[in-house]
Amino acid sequence: MTGLMLVVALIFAWETRGVQLEALNDSKTIGVCVYNTTVMGLIGVALLFVLPDSGQNLRVILLAACIILCATTTLLLVFGSKVYLLAKFGPAVVERMAAAQGSVGLAMASRP
Repeated sequence: MTGLMLVVALIFAWETRGVQLEALNDSKTIGVCVYNTTVMGLIGVALLFVLPDSGQNLRVILLAACIILCATTTLLLVFGSKVYLLAKFGPAVVERMAAAQGSVGLAMASRP
């Protein structure tokens, strides 16, 4: 199921790669997040098979670390750039993004 979700994310990233508004174009970031999730998942699966069954505590700790690292990295990649823009340029950039999203939404709604 997780693999299917990653494929759907890649399809959405591919379809939105040509969006002209930089605030809405996250296709490269989504691609990096899918790559990160895949690599960390493979590392977690490899750890399950490599570590002995007697070290259950170590297995749980390392798998939890993989999951936490993967989730934190994904959140920082997706939302970190927006928080950085907000901190650097202030609320004005948020208003421009909202106006751009509103104009895109209106343009999409007016299409037949």
